[in-house]
Amino acid sequence: MSNKNSEFNLFKQKAVFSESDSDMVFVLSSEGLIIDVNQAVETTLGYTQAQLLGKELVTLYPETHAQEVASQLNQMLQGMGGDFYFPMLTSQGDISPVDTKIFHATWVGNDVLIALCHNLALPKQVYKQRLSGVETFKPELFIYDLKKRRFIAVNHAVLKILGYNPDDLVHASINELTFLHLPGQILEIGNAVNKGMGIKDYELIVTSKHGLPFSLTLDIDKFSVSGKELLFFVITHITELGAAQEKVRYQLLQQKLLASVSQLLNEPEFYRNLAEVLRLIGEHTGVSRTYIFEDNEARTETFNTFEWCNIGIEPAIDDLQGIPYEIIPSWKRMLIGEGRVFSTDIMTLPADAVAILEPQGIKSILVYPLYNQKDFYGFIGFDECVRNKVWQEDEVELLRLVSNIISNALERRQMMLTITENETRLKLAIGNAREGVWDYNLNSGAMYVDELWCRSLGYEPHELEPTYDAYLKLVVPEDLTLVREEMDKHIEGKTEYFDCIYRVATKHGEIRWLQNKGKVITYDKEGKPLRAIGKFSDLTSVKLAEEKLVEAVHREKELGELKSRFIANTSHEFRTPLATILMASESLSQYWERMDQDQVKARLVKINQQVVHLTKIVENVLQISKAHQGRMQMNPEMTEVVELCKGIINERIQLEKAAVDLVFDSSVQSYRLPLDAVLIRQMLHNLLQNAIRYTPVKPKIKVTLAPMANGIELRITDNGIGIPETDLPFLFTPFFRASNAGHTAGNGLGLSIVNEIVKLHKGKIEVESTLGQGTTFVVSLPEGKGGN
Repeated sequence: MSNKNSEFNLFKQKAVFSESDSDMVFVLSSEGLIIDVNQAVETTLGYTQAQLLGKELVTLYPETHAQEVASQLNQMLQGMGGDFYFPMLTSQGDISPVDTKIFHATWVGNDVLIALCHNLALPKQVYKQRLSGVETFKPELFIYDLKKRRFIAVNHAVLKILGYNPDDLVHASINELTFLHLPGQILEIGNAVNKGMGIKDYELIVTSKHGLPFSLTLDIDKFSVSGKELLFFVITHITELGAAQEKVRYQLLQQKLLASVSQLLNEPEFYRNLAEVLRLIGEHTGVSRTYIFEDNEARTETFNTFEWCNIGIEPAIDDLQGIPYEIIPSWKRMLIGEGRVFSTDIMTLPADAVAILEPQGIKSILVYPLYNQKDFYGFIGFDECVRNKVWQEDEVELLRLVSNIISNALERRQMMLTITENETRLKLAIGNAREGVWDYNLNSGAMYVDELWCRSLGYEPHELEPTYDAYLKLVVPEDLTLVREEMDKHIEGKTEYFDCIYRVATKHGEIRWLQNKGKVITYDKEGKPLRAIGKFSDLTSVKLAEEKLVEAVHREKELGELKSRFIANTSHEFRTPLATILMASESLSQYWERMDQDQVKARLVKINQQVVHLTKIVENVLQISKAHQGRMQMNPEMTEVVELCKGIINERIQLEKAAVDLVFDSSVQSYRLPLDAVLIRQMLHNLLQNAIRYTPVKPKIKVTLAPMANGIELRITDNGIGIPETDLPFLFTPFFRASNAGHTAGNGLGLSIVNEIVKLHKGKIEVESTLGQGTTFVVSLPEGKGGN
């Protein structure tokens, strides 16, 4: 293949790999078969060219990786390109780590695939040679032992650039690499290391031992060397950032942090945001732990109330509750006297402080006091547990500023809580009085309504838009015009106060009665109203009591009228049957001896009939009285309505013989409803009796039953005398009889009883009538169970 070196060089440039004699090149057919190789293949793997020609490339990889290699190779054969990290097998069965990249090319006029295998055996040699003097392959190199979870080697290039000694880095874990300080980066790299995974071109910023920042990219590759599972950390593109540029960048980050802290501590979710603030500070500075301690009211004990921990740092909050200041007297003395507790090495602090800090693994510490109106009540702290932290001046200043912001926010929060407590007491007093307050800005339309009043209507304060128009949406439509007119009259100066009683709807649809009283209190220099305030009073209970009183008065009036009509009608209705009874009884008394048995029996039958008639009148009156007093009872049971109606109509047909043409028509064979069968029987009987009674010539009556969307409909149609239109509104009034009833027998109670039975079943009854042509009663009974 020596005559094709120029083409190989072209391929290697295309592959974006550094040129090296150790790079192996395979020319593959479109089926993935080897058709040519370079000298490096024979040197590295130990195969002759003759042994490889015609073989599949996948056969050169260990069986454990064969399936994955075949899958990726198949994708590349389909034109998707790519690279992968799997070791190859030498002719002796050894593992040779390689990085393989495959791309399409033209080879001697044919379309082929070029597999360029970058030999990673050199880093292996670097490890064996203890990384001394190697500058030819990515010199910035760490080696990590997966079993020990520690770095076991680092080359001089890394030490030279970052300024560390071997002892600073060798035997350290990921979390202990002092030049890594951003938790997000530590977490991502740590996850990859723990899973033994590779990383490619990972960008991050590190800091040298002397505080200089560097930007770099990181590759992590996994190898097995002498039976050990290792990760090679290869650093490339290291560039020292300009001091001025880094200072600007760091200052921008600080300003962004301070802005975020201030914004978060001014938002409603104060305590949740305070925890977020501690996280932001901790991640920005890279410290191990940030926390807040707050004292009890006596200021004798302190409690760890908030804590954020960096990756790999154990929380200590549960063990730091109720710490007495008497066991650490120097602590408050330093905070108040010196304004902070500050040490890069806690062993230089007083012994009582060391006794508390050392068991927590703290190596360096920075703590600032918290004040509430000049009263010391706690502190905010920053711990470093991994190393003795060298605190930079701008870093210390940043934490001082953040501590002041948090201290001020906590003080402001405490003041707001005091105000809120006072406001709550006021609102409770208002709430117990069932009153609420409002404040209306006439220019902007904004309207503040106190929170307790919102909640009394079923709303959370944020659910109601704080505007006058939004509040008006709660007013029931029938009262809206009244409210607007009364408010407009007051704003125009036509009334001294705005005073209006109206109804509003709660969130759950309940209706509340309010009395709203208010007054304009602020005007501009031209006398234009600017602001009005007022209060609501809940009159619902008063209105309900008033309605009940009105209803009781109305019912009492109805009962009075019922009694009057009862007296008037019963005197008339009872006169005829009583006269008949009197005549029959007198006849029996005077002429008993002259009468034969049949004559006596006829008079006794007449007396009995009239007594039964009187009894029915009394029963009807009592039934109507019960209904008006709300004492009419029903006992619903699932009833077969079609069969019930058939039975009632058949009984009536047998009773009337052939004198009445009575027809029943149902569009369904069966229908079940929860009904009181006794009451329904009485209802239908009364309607049929009226239809027959007021159809003096050839009565033709039709009863129709049909299902509705949620129940049934009964229609009773006759061809009788009809009902005058002026009488229809009073048709169901007790003792009322139509003006054209004439001398037809009746007491005006039958339809009243029908109406009460329908109402008990939560149904409705309607009448359609034409004088001289007939009448139709339409009864609708719903599926829902009725009752009192």
